[in-house]
Amino acid sequence: MSVFRRLFTALLRHWIRNVILTLVLLAAFFLAYQNRLLPGIKPTVTYKTINPVVKDIRETLSLSGSVAADEQAILRFQSSGLLTWVGVKEGDLVKKGQALASLDKRQLQKDLQKELNDFLNEHTDFDQTQDDYRSRRDALILTDAMKRILDKAQYDLNNSVIDVEIKDLALKLATITTPIAGVVTHIDTPNPGINITPAGAEFHVVNPDSLYFSGELDETDIASVSLGQSVEITLDAFPDQPLLSTVSRISFTPMSGVTGTVYEVKIFLSPDPRLKVGLNGDASIILKTKSQVLTVPESAISISANESSVQVLAGDKSQRRVVTTGIVDNDGNIEVLSGLSESDLVIISNGSKK
Repeated sequence: MSVFRRLFTALLRHWIRNVILTLVLLAAFFLAYQNRLLPGIKPTVTYKTINPVVKDIRETLSLSGSVAADEQAILRFQSSGLLTWVGVKEGDLVKKGQALASLDKRQLQKDLQKELNDFLNEHTDFDQTQDDYRSRRDALILTDAMKRILDKAQYDLNNSVIDVEIKDLALKLATITTPIAGVVTHIDTPNPGINITPAGAEFHVVNPDSLYFSGELDETDIASVSLGQSVEITLDAFPDQPLLSTVSRISFTPMSGVTGTVYEVKIFLSPDPRLKVGLNGDASIILKTKSQVLTVPESAISISANESSVQVLAGDKSQRRVVTTGIVDNDGNIEVLSGLSESDLVIISNGSKK
């Protein structure tokens, strides 16, 4: 039995080895038949293609920045004192020249009154001196000493007038007035009755009609930007409501505190109650616009040896076509000046075999 079992096992192994060898040979023969015996039969190659599109296109330059105000004032008292009156609160609209707050004026008023009295005394002394020497002056017989006395009387009167003006100025400076019309945006000390220092009682006023978008322009792009170019501004707070304006100013000197050489571009905005100082966003400066031109995706263009080309499908083959290109928009489309027509099939992805 054992001899018969060993013989059967050996025959079974031999048969299995022959079957596997036969399958391998058949597979090899099939592949060779496909690739060598039938060279005319090739895998099908498919391409993803598009037709060039005629559309409006514009080249833009994007700048990041924020909303700022061209007219704003930070107002302080020139001296310390008791804050006795605050006539506005944050958010109030104010007119140019309107009073905002004032210090205690009682001592200043007394000082002014004292200087006025001194002025009256000096004026009386001046008149008396003039009367004392009128006859000699009319007779042209004044001595040098007499002339000095008359001159001193005049100088003393002039100084008295100046002293009155100084005290009157100090009294006026005890009241803060705004040099611009606008909105009160900040008050350090909104409640009176507190002794303040100039640095501790600031009033901020911003003119909302002078808002502008401040963009940062790199020195490499400055040659492309000029005054009057159209701009489309998209603020982060209102992404679906772009604002239209034009380039208003380009700074002559670079911005400080910024890495690299960057210039400020001011784009003034139309009055809008939604706008606030500090809103961030992006401005797209329209450099060039063209209507109804032939375009393809920029990704379809290949550049080699300063020559632009695309792959065009001709029948079932890919064919290189040299093209001349123009401006590029922010959506990734590029203008084709020559080399293509609307009926061409431009390959935009590599072929795949089926």
